[in-house]
Amino acid sequence: MREQIIGIGGANVDLCGKAVGSVIAGDSNIGRIHISAGGVCRNICENVVRMGVPAALISVVGDDANGDYLLRHCKNTGLDISAVRRIMGKRTGAYFSIHSGDGEMVAAINDMEIVDCITPTFLEPYIDRIRNAKAVLVDANLPSDTIRWIGETFADRPLFADPVSCAKAENLRPILHRLFLLKPNQMEAKALTGCSDPKAAAAALHEAGVRHVCVSCGAEGVVYCGEQGNMLTRPKPLLSFPNATGAGDSLMGGLLAAYAQGLTLDEALRFAVTASVLTLQSPDTIRPDLSRESIIKSQKECIFHESISFDPS
Repeated sequence: MREQIIGIGGANVDLCGKAVGSVIAGDSNIGRIHISAGGVCRNICENVVRMGVPAALISVVGDDANGDYLLRHCKNTGLDISAVRRIMGKRTGAYFSIHSGDGEMVAAINDMEIVDCITPTFLEPYIDRIRNAKAVLVDANLPSDTIRWIGETFADRPLFADPVSCAKAENLRPILHRLFLLKPNQMEAKALTGCSDPKAAAAALHEAGVRHVCVSCGAEGVVYCGEQGNMLTRPKPLLSFPNATGAGDSLMGGLLAAYAQGLTLDEALRFAVTASVLTLQSPDTIRPDLSRESIIKSQKECIFHESISFDPS
């Protein structure tokens, strides 16, 4: 039996601080701090599970209370964590973000040193399992040597990749030509291509060998460039949103779930963008009531335009 989705990458605790109003630099800001399970790869995999598709996570946690919390949370959500290993003497990864009152992120710090333990040697016991996956997800938190090894070892599997950040996006450059799908945001796409325009950046990434490129453009939606042409899927505008963190993870989760469920490109884009919009409306990094049914039901109220073609030139 072929497993549906296997994710290889970061798992950490998210601490999200949201100010009452604007963030004043150099001062103590009144607000609230929210703690939740996080990590780009882990978040995406949980979203996939919530959308009705089985997923397994290959990752690491430390021998600490945060590790206990993460493992307990993942198990409760139905995410397969049989390949998540504890690393003695290491601290579980953590991500701390600061947001203004309107939900926009002002700054963030990530402590993901433990992910360096995910080496090719670490992954060798899982080679057969990964080769049996319908699709493989990697995030750029992984060491560059590990990412290169994954690209070479599993070139016959559909590889989905998330750049995580501008700095870490560079880790994906050696395997761009092996990627089935890449989902950068505008800043990450520019870091990889030098193109400020997301349409031009998407086209450049496709020319570099990525089969399907989905550039997340915030309120402007998702720019797609790939084997099926050039498309733009736009969401309806939101007057406000509690927390911008997690929208990109639900977008990628939607793309993976849509692929596993055999949706067409247009259906996949509308499904994934709707998942992202619904997540923006939740204070949690992962919306707890997100499901395949809720996404399908909400598509008409979330999508402003049907996917439209464009000329990237």
